[in-house]
Order: sequence, then C-alpha cells, then structure tokens
Amino acid sequence: VTCGTTASTDGDFSGIGSTADGWKTPFSFVAKISRAGTVEWVKLFGDQKFSASLYDVAVLETGDIVTVGTYTPPPYDAKIDNDAVIISLSSNGRELSRSFHTGSNDDFFYCVTATPGGYAVGGKTNSTDGAFLGVPGMSAIVINFNLNNEVLWKHYFNGSGSSSISGIDVDSDGNIFLACVTTATDG
Repeated sequence: VTCGTTASTDGDFSGIGSTADGWKTPFSFVAKISRAGTVEWVKLFGDQKFSASLYDVAVLETGDIVTVGTYTPPPYDAKIDNDAVIISLSSNGRELSRSFHTGSNDDFFYCVTATPGGYAVGGKTNSTDGAFLGVPGMSAIVINFNLNNEVLWKHYFNGSGSSSISGIDVDSDGNIFLACVTTATDG
C-alpha cells in the first residue's frame, strides 16, 4: 500500500476524480498494489470541501489501512490553519473513518506505523489548544492510538526552536522509534 499526490485525472486515476466537479489538484491518493505489481485499487482524496496532503501509510494487524497527513479546508487560496488528519480504510479501499486533529495553529502528521494493538503517528504542532491542549507550540509530537482510533498516550518534544517527527517505526517488542528534525538546542 502506498500514498502520495497527483494532478492526474487519467491513467490509473481515470474516472476517480474530476476537476470539472470543482475538485482542486493535486489530489492525494492511497493505492494498493499486488505482490505481482498490479494496481488493485486507487482511492483519491480531494473535493470542493476537503483537500488533504497524505504523507505516510501503514497496514494494521487487522489488515485495515491508516494514512496520515494534513487537511486544508477551503477556501484553499486563503491564509488558513492546516490540521492533522488520519484516514482509515479497509483492505479493499473503503473509507472507514476520517479524524481531524485540530488546534488554532498549523498541525501536521507526517508518519505512521502499526503497533501491537494499534498504531502511532508522528508530526508537529504549532497549537497549544484543541487536540494539542497542554502541548507547547512548535513541538514534535507522537501519539499512540488503539485499533478503535482512541488516544492511548501522547508525548511531545520541544525547545526554543521548531521540531518535527519525520520518521517512525516499531520493533518486535512494541518499542517505538522516532526520527526528529529540530532547530532547538534546549528543552
């Protein structure tokens, strides 16, 4: 399973989305590819009401798929705050849930990994309220969820500069490993 962005409405993306319907490009997509390299399905995300940049995808122990990124509400050309988004799909590409993690400033989820009994996401937040209440602004954040998309715990890394989780993985014991980019030299 992979995710990314495209401005195409033909080829593998033919018949899925249309700029004539008011969709904004580029679209984000999730695609499932067979072991033999055949595209099994493609799901586009974007329309008049929803624009997402999807950055990473993980397959959970249930076979369901979780993809993470950033939601940009319309109007797309105005100065607005970006919100972190998690989209869950079944193994056949049917959307199961879409959850927004919002605060009053820009929030991003950049990476996701399956964990025993759930998944963990990493990113950054500039918010100190909403879903990020109690988190200092300009913080890297990791959140662990169960299979019901409920928050088990969250942890932030911060200092006087901006920080962001850009990579995440889990070992066979369930320990979560993070790659963090930071401009902070304290905290």
